[in-house]
Amino acid sequence: METFKQFYNRFNTNIFLISNDEDQLNKENKQIRDILEQQSKRQTELFFKSVPLLYKQKDYILQMPVLSDTPLHFLPFFGSYTFFIGSQNLFTSSFGLQAESCLTLGTLLKIWDNPSFQVKCECETIAGVHYIAGSPLSGSHIVNAICPQCLKHISSRVTIQDLRFLEFRKKLTELIQTFSSDKTKHVKSYSFEKTIQTLVLKEFREENKF
Repeated sequence: METFKQFYNRFNTNIFLISNDEDQLNKENKQIRDILEQQSKRQTELFFKSVPLLYKQKDYILQMPVLSDTPLHFLPFFGSYTFFIGSQNLFTSSFGLQAESCLTLGTLLKIWDNPSFQVKCECETIAGVHYIAGSPLSGSHIVNAICPQCLKHISSRVTIQDLRFLEFRKKLTELIQTFSSDKTKHVKSYSFEKTIQTLVLKEFREENKF
């Protein structure tokens, strides 16, 4: 604990507990976090409204590594009491910057093929789950999805048995490792924004027979 005399002497000699450089660093880091938070929110909103397009162009995406390897670091797939893939986990840095490995668009589309990660909308359309969170007390899970037909946000409570979660976890991990981290097939991937624009242009050209 600093005494008043020590404080007085230190203050008069212009020696502060936090230097101007350290203070500036803290301000810069806060600006970085704020920008990344805004970016993540914008990308998530773009993802939600692009779900129908992703379903429609699924086969094309999976055939194009620059599209299928698009990182979805803004989209946390597994929440509390499951296991983590996506943002704010082992695959990203403390500031949420893109890391070497994270859930990719191609992997997510592959996951949506599995009935364990599908829910039915009120309009009877099947939707792929984009988020799961669990409860250690009830043993149930909340799953969220976006309907590709009506764009309704779906939230449903299911049990681990319904998801066959433990059985599928191993298969999913293998899928992520082989599909997202195959260095022999790796190419520089597009950003999510560029991937969506590429798909929009593809549809436009097809509709207008370019």
